Amino acid sequence: MAAAHARASGWLAVVVSVLVAGGLIAVRASAPPPVAFVPTDHPWMRLDREIAAEFGMEQPVLWVLEARAGSAWTPAVLGRLQALTRDVLTIPGVVATDVVSLASPNLRDLHVTEDRLEPIYLMRDVPESEGALAALRRRVESDPNYRGTLVSLDGRAAMVVANFRAEADPDAVGRAAVALRDRYTDATTAAYVTGAPVLRVTAPAAGRAAMLPLIAVAGGMLLVVALVLGVRAATAALLAAALAMLWTVAAMLGIGVVVLPWSAFALPPVAAVAAGLVLTGAGASSVLVAAVASGILATAAGPPLAAFGAAIAIGMAAAVGAGRVTARLLAAGAGPRTPSLRVPALLLAALAAAGLPRVRPAFDLLGYGERYLPGAAGRELVAVGRRFPPPTTLALRVRGTPGFVAEPAVLHALDDVVRAAREDPAVTSAMSIADVVRMVHRAFNDDDPAFAVVPDDRGLVARYLTLAYSPGFRRFVDRGLSRTALWVYLRSAAPGDVARVVARMDAELAAGPVPGAQVDAVGGDGAAILLAAGIARRLAVGTGVLVLAIALAAGALVGGRGVAGALVGGTIAAIVGLGGCGWLGLGADLLAIPGLAGAVVAAATLGALAATGGAWCRRLALALGLAATLPLLAPLGAVRLAGLLLAATAAGTAAAARGNGVDGYAGAC
Repeated sequence: MAAAHARASGWLAVVVSVLVAGGLIAVRASAPPPVAFVPTDHPWMRLDREIAAEFGMEQPVLWVLEARAGSAWTPAVLGRLQALTRDVLTIPGVVATDVVSLASPNLRDLHVTEDRLEPIYLMRDVPESEGALAALRRRVESDPNYRGTLVSLDGRAAMVVANFRAEADPDAVGRAAVALRDRYTDATTAAYVTGAPVLRVTAPAAGRAAMLPLIAVAGGMLLVVALVLGVRAATAALLAAALAMLWTVAAMLGIGVVVLPWSAFALPPVAAVAAGLVLTGAGASSVLVAAVASGILATAAGPPLAAFGAAIAIGMAAAVGAGRVTARLLAAGAGPRTPSLRVPALLLAALAAAGLPRVRPAFDLLGYGERYLPGAAGRELVAVGRRFPPPTTLALRVRGTPGFVAEPAVLHALDDVVRAAREDPAVTSAMSIADVVRMVHRAFNDDDPAFAVVPDDRGLVARYLTLAYSPGFRRFVDRGLSRTALWVYLRSAAPGDVARVVARMDAELAAGPVPGAQVDAVGGDGAAILLAAGIARRLAVGTGVLVLAIALAAGALVGGRGVAGALVGGTIAAIVGLGGCGWLGLGADLLAIPGLAGAVVAAATLGALAATGGAWCRRLALALGLAATLPLLAPLGAVRLAGLLLAATAAGTAAAARGNGVDGYAGAC
């Protein structure tokens, strides 16, 4: 009777806690938490936004027209390109001077007459004759600024890129962009479009289309877990996991420490630890130590890792509470006899280790879309990237008094920085306003190559920039000649290459500063790549420290077996997860690395629990491992990553499990 009363009280407490937590989440959901892979208030990110606002491309959208057969260098395809360019100019919110294509009025050469500069448009009319087509093609392919950008290197596709004002409605822009794509797709021409406004429209639809397969995978995983653990044990594990995650989310929202997706990365390991606690009936001292260590790390990590550490700390404490509450309601009972899984786990780790050399850091935005966007949205992004591989961009902003850009000494200093960048093998091109001045100087002197230099006359330079100022100049200088941007384009998105180019430019600026100016470095997506790489390194170090703290806590409680269990569990999980990324081609990015950090923490914690009592931990590892095979077979990158992280947690737990029962660990902890 007393036991029944205790269970009824327990269920009542669970229901009340769920209602309270759910109500808190519902209230807080009205003010969505911030979303940031990298800290948006970092000086580099602020500079990048400022450069975009000052020099163009706040909301870029890219269309690609691809000939289904043959070349884009035909009157038919170029005619469609011209029509598409004109239609893009009619979209509300477009910045007309930032529309770029072979047919754009913003792309023009300069022809000097006796009394004025006459613009010569790159393609005023669609060329009809073979000779005119060949001449246009030679003009484009001979200019390093146009080659491979306006028309793909293989000649199959042409592009239109447009910028939209920051205040333009992104949903309206996205819908208009997709409508143009559909209008220009026919039997002879394929059309693609991408950009942040487009993804706001297409990604949710693609996600909804993927929901049914995801539900099927999730249902299959639950069935596998129930078959391996048994219905009662599976129910206990799932209830503990669900309670731990719910309480964690409610606590994070209540305290106000949520930053997506970093806070969400903590939920899978919290669920795994809660399930392990309720199944083994083990004590929770080492788990609480992990919570304290996570909290300490969170205070020192800085954003956005602080959100991840705080979520782990809160989640581990929630896992302990959920495990104890659920154990009183649905005790799992004696652990079933399960054969050792250490050999299969170690073999899996050995196989995964062979994939470690294939792992590459992958922090570029296009790569995220290609790997994780579902359905048509992902395929379209891949199609665009195949024809026009986007370079990694670095930008410097140089500020001074009005007119300072016309100083020859300033232009020569900018030239030196560009030259230093061009010397790096990863750089495909680099440009500054000095290159524009050289082009104008040559145009004013009968196109004589001898005049492709920066004049030493400040007044002449100022007149050139004033007379020749065109929409294309906005990318490099403002009309007041007080601000200028320097652009560097890399063929590589590897953090090491980006950091090396930045170091080259910094060294050149230190050796020859721009006179009378302030240089702001560095913007562009290269800056985001460097920030992401730094966050990944700090996360790796923090995860290692956290695993060591778990191991030391387990060692103090149960001796060397606890230390070995935590270290083996965390190490095997790291090898399986990272090597698996190499084999699956997922790349080490800011989805895979934080997810892997969570898997390592979970495996180390479960490994400590399993070090002296392996019955239920072995069975849990078997259930997780078998369940992981279903998402690993899915075509969606994000689902495969989730399956890989589950497999890593299972392998680490299985490799650490010893014995065939909960012998002394529960009492010790």
